Parts: sequence; structure tokens; C-alpha cells
Amino acid sequence: MSHSYLFLFIVLAAIVSVPSLVLAHAELSDASPAPGSTVEQELDQVRLVFTEEVKDARITLLPQCEDCDEVYELSIEYPQPNVVVGKVKTGIRRATYNVTWMVTSLDGHSFSGTYSFVYDGPDKRINRYLIILPLVAIMAIFSFAFMLFVLRQKRQGTL
Repeated sequence: MSHSYLFLFIVLAAIVSVPSLVLAHAELSDASPAPGSTVEQELDQVRLVFTEEVKDARITLLPQCEDCDEVYELSIEYPQPNVVVGKVKTGIRRATYNVTWMVTSLDGHSFSGTYSFVYDGPDKRINRYLIILPLVAIMAIFSFAFMLFVLRQKRQGTL
């Protein structure tokens, strides 16, 4: 009988001593901006902290508004093995955003999740009209100058 107890003890000890990495899965433990929060300063990154080391991360920001057609794919950095930072490359508009993330944990399993926050900070997007309007004005001036040149040439009879 003592051999069966010894065998049972060895089997239980082996099961308990299996590294937690084999059985563990990465879970999101902290995020900045936090889920449900309102951000009032300029947003330059999304920071996600996981319960274990992760790799192959992907983070996207999707604004939730009627005239929104942008999807912001963030550039990824790993300041620590369990921390993923997504850098916002361009300015974003004021809106509610869904943060969608996907990571692979050390055991090879992929995990994903989504949460929302409100961005009420400065709107740093480039206004298209600020670029187009001066171009249209320059084209109008050149067109007007060309028309004056043609009219002058007609009056002088050289055209």
C-alpha cells in the first residue's frame, strides 16, 4: 500500500510542478487609455499590459461616428515582454474609439479583445481643404493670367 501512495504523490507532484507557461494564457491586465475612459489630451499611443509575455501584436483604432471611414493601424513596440505599445502615427478626430487588439502568447495561442474609450482631445488631423483651397486659388490665378495674355495677343493681332 505504501508504494501506491508514493506513486500517487509522485504523479501529483509532477502535475503541480508543470511550469505555468504551458498552461497559462495571456490576458489583458491593464490598458491606457483605460476602457470606458475619456481622453482630453493629445493621444500618441495605446499601451496594453498582459499577464505574460506576448508577441505578434496588432492594435487598431476604429472611430465610431457617422462620417468616419478611418481605421488606424498602430505601429507596435514592445518596451517589456508583457507590454505592447501601439504608436498613433497621425492625428485623430474627436470620437468614441474601439480598440481592437490581437496577440500571441508564449504557448502559441492567439487572443484578441476590444474595448472603447472617448477621445475629446485636440483634433490634429490635416484638413484637406487647407491643402486643396490654396491649390485651387493658384490655378485660378494662372488661368486668369493666361486669359489676359491671350486677350492682349488678340488685340495686338499677334495671335
